[in-house]
Amino acid sequence: PSLVGIGTMALTYLVCAVPFFCSGLAVCIALTRFSPQAGTLYAADLGGAASGCVLVIGVLEAFGAPGAVRVVALVSLTASVLFAWEAGFGRVTRAAVLAVASALALALALLPAQHPNASAAPGRPVLHTKWNSFSRVQVTGDPQVLTPPFAWALSPAYRHAAEPLVPQL
Repeated sequence: PSLVGIGTMALTYLVCAVPFFCSGLAVCIALTRFSPQAGTLYAADLGGAASGCVLVIGVLEAFGAPGAVRVVALVSLTASVLFAWEAGFGRVTRAAVLAVASALALALALLPAQHPNASAAPGRPVLHTKWNSFSRVQVTGDPQVLTPPFAWALSPAYRHAAEPLVPQL
């Protein structure tokens, strides 16, 4: 707990809140501009949120967390382009929207698949890496090397000196 830590956490929360603020704003604008169809629009909003909750599990399984962020960003980008297109903007504005959307889609496609610091430490070869719906699992090590048994948060009473060396990943 320090001022830098609190400031960093506050900034992180602020940045993470921006998409939720913008999507809430978009829903509010849609509901106020089309008030006669508010019930239908709200039902579509709730249906979209519910289907998003279900689909995110499959997207995380298929693409991993970094890929899921890209998929969600591309879906959001597509939705914003469709909103802008339906707003009846002129040709120049439509061309600008399409250019920006294309540039963002290209940027999302060119991002590296994983963070450069996500690999194992030097000397520990990565045997397997996979994202599941809630975490990234990476198996490292050399099964031919024998080491003392290791586990996270072992009791201080545990004495591994008497244990034989074992191969572990």
